[in-house]
Amino acid sequence: MKVTASISALILLLGVSFQSCRKHTMKEGTTSYQTIEVNLDMNKSYQYSFGTATTSSRSITKQSQAFSMSEIDNVNGSALFNYIPRADFTGTDEVQITSVEGSVKDHANCSNQAPQGNCQQHGSAGHCCQHHDCDKAKDKTIYTFKITIKSVTQPTITKTSNLSVQGS
Repeated sequence: MKVTASISALILLLGVSFQSCRKHTMKEGTTSYQTIEVNLDMNKSYQYSFGTATTSSRSITKQSQAFSMSEIDNVNGSALFNYIPRADFTGTDEVQITSVEGSVKDHANCSNQAPQGNCQQHGSAGHCCQHHDCDKAKDKTIYTFKITIKSVTQPTITKTSNLSVQGS
């Protein structure tokens, strides 16, 4: 009887131990900031290449106030920021783009993961269902494009007077 009670207590203790998972914590990634000063003539376009990093996702997190086009495009595996100011606009403008390292696919899988807690709800006893890529810290870079658009003045041509040359 004592042996049966001891074994039952041990099984109960082990069962409780395997039911709870370790707490799911996401480590903070690093955030770096880069400011890009752009001087642009009125009615001209600007393009910036982020390179061919295919595991990064980029999005405009602060849109320009004076644009006719401001977008991120992928061309031949290279991410490009394209900017055209509003017609005849002069002054300053600003665009902020955030780039997050890591696959967009891996990030989507994190949101589809079963909630943490009782492992028996979403996996076999003693095994916690965790998506390992979710635990990785995601590094991000915030690019701030400070764009100064200046008017272009056309060169002025001054008419010269006709000079007569007197001979000697």
